[in-house]
Amino acid sequence: MKFTFYLKLALTNLKKNRETYFPYLLACLGTVFMYFLFVSFAYNEGLQNISGRDMVSSLFLIGKIVVIVFAAIFIFYANSFLMKRRKKEIGLYSILGLEKRQISAVMFFESLIMGAASLIGGLLFGTVFGNLLFRILMRLVDTAPDSTFILNPAHFAETGIFFGVVFLFTFFFNDIQVRKSKPISLLKSANEGEKEPKSSLLLTLFGVVSLGYGYYIALTEESIILAIVKFWGAVILVILGTHALFTSGSIFILKTLKRNRHFYYKPNNFISVSNLIYRMKKNAAGLANICILSTMILVTVSTTIALYAGKEDMLRARNPRQLAVTCRTDTIPLSELSGQMEAYAAKHNVTLVDAQNFSYTTFNLMRVDPYHGTSFETMPDYMLSYSSLDLYYYEFTVILLEDYNRMEGTEETLEPDELILFSKVNDYGYDTLTMPFAEFRIKKEVDEVSFSSPKADLSMDRGAIIVVDSQETLDTITESYLALENQTDLYLYTYNRAQADLTGEEEDRIAFIEEYREAMKEAYGLNNSTLTVLSYDIDRIEWNEMYGGFLFLGVALGLLFLMAMVLIIYFKQVSEGYEDRVRFEVLQKVGMDKRDIRRTINRQLRLVFFLPLAGALIHLAVAFRILRSLLAMFQLERTGLIVLCFVAVSAVFSIVYFVVYHLTSRVYYRIVNR
Repeated sequence: MKFTFYLKLALTNLKKNRETYFPYLLACLGTVFMYFLFVSFAYNEGLQNISGRDMVSSLFLIGKIVVIVFAAIFIFYANSFLMKRRKKEIGLYSILGLEKRQISAVMFFESLIMGAASLIGGLLFGTVFGNLLFRILMRLVDTAPDSTFILNPAHFAETGIFFGVVFLFTFFFNDIQVRKSKPISLLKSANEGEKEPKSSLLLTLFGVVSLGYGYYIALTEESIILAIVKFWGAVILVILGTHALFTSGSIFILKTLKRNRHFYYKPNNFISVSNLIYRMKKNAAGLANICILSTMILVTVSTTIALYAGKEDMLRARNPRQLAVTCRTDTIPLSELSGQMEAYAAKHNVTLVDAQNFSYTTFNLMRVDPYHGTSFETMPDYMLSYSSLDLYYYEFTVILLEDYNRMEGTEETLEPDELILFSKVNDYGYDTLTMPFAEFRIKKEVDEVSFSSPKADLSMDRGAIIVVDSQETLDTITESYLALENQTDLYLYTYNRAQADLTGEEEDRIAFIEEYREAMKEAYGLNNSTLTVLSYDIDRIEWNEMYGGFLFLGVALGLLFLMAMVLIIYFKQVSEGYEDRVRFEVLQKVGMDKRDIRRTINRQLRLVFFLPLAGALIHLAVAFRILRSLLAMFQLERTGLIVLCFVAVSAVFSIVYFVVYHLTSRVYYRIVNR
């Protein structure tokens, strides 16, 4: 009997509060679905046909960890809102004679129903749509089209256990709150307004300094390595600054407006500013969360779309030729390296186009002025671990003039003290090059060479290719370099390189490269670190898998964060609506018509809910520079493409945000006018 009574009462409560519980149920269902999706994809047996299955699985394991953290925080946050809305109702049960253990039983059934509905719905969606989304993933990675989505009972069990624990903890949290509260305090809690908060000048200044310094790092750091190292510090500073400015800075601004009599003592302004000040401390925390979630959505989706859209450019930057094989000169003779390449290509019906083979020497120096100047000096040992190494570090690649003329089809001439120079990042821009052991004149600076990657904008591969007149000059450079203090053969290498474009069927090209690579490794006792084989065809397969997985993961997490943002906005509108209803009833009684009330409502909502969007767009704009540096580490150098992706995602997100605002403002207005 008791079981039936508690169950019916729980169902009645959920039905009566469906305006808040239904969106909560949808959000929990979506979170369960996303978690099940990531678990199923990470461990799915259908990935066995993918060559990069370990990498794809790792991406979804990362997504799973993000969902675990997100689900725990988000469900507890939403649950706390629901409990606030229910406290008066629970207090009424106590007044009517229900004991706390009986109220706990009702709450247990409510949690059980919500948890079961979320799990069943999420798992059902995962079962129905999992195969479709898996096919989309396979299309994005552009490999193994015959792979199938395989359901595993263990994935259902893992999802059920995790969310069962989460919902159980939310029940215990609610139960503790009810058991510690007195019935009279529960009855009054829903009607308790927020005291007018005091603006803290110290907290406002902290917010300005934190946000300002975070912006300063993002806008001024020149070192790519140091920018990435400092990225998370800047993120934390921006988060802290955002919370402080929304919480204290907004109150400071509102109170400044209140002191402005010409602005404040107008009916609409008076009502809007008074209401916002009255509960701003509570509003500010939610608005800051919306701003941060919005920024996370914009950054996650923009960067993953940019990576996927630019993968062909990144491939070309990494592989200027379809095949390039490099080894130390003391391992494989240059003639053997290129000769065997021709032999194995012919075996697989592959033709080498514009084949090149040459030797080159590399050594490192430190640029005295990281941004300008013609002087270079030796690289001290401590610089190898210096955080700004990429600013000073400069790698010189030296080739002979005869090889340069042969590959470029030129007839250049040089004196022993002259160089032809190709700078890998931007232009060198000077007439001389001063090394610790010699000074050279730059006879010619070229914009491109056929045997190397094109010039980059932000590449970490700082350095230059220099062409010398003869082997004698090269020998003098190497001997002089090794004679310098702190410089040894650990920093100087000489390589043989054979490279070419390929024609033939893709399967034949891949088979040729793989057989050639394994044959050379076995014949000369080499491994992947001593014999480097860069192949456009092989990299294309691996990069499609990696960046297709990135895109799928980024969009999925973006949708998850979007769902949380929408629910927070909805809950805030509902909460504000119930709290404002009594106030607007009073305003109507004193003569304010509904049109004026609606105009006042819209003014408040626009001010409150578009402020986080503006903050998120500003955060993204400021972070663009550091995000571009991050993308440069993946060899994505096309600034125009990156800007296009960021602008497009921002535009779409702004439209979605406006739609959410429009729909939730209607909910708010409906509650206020009941």
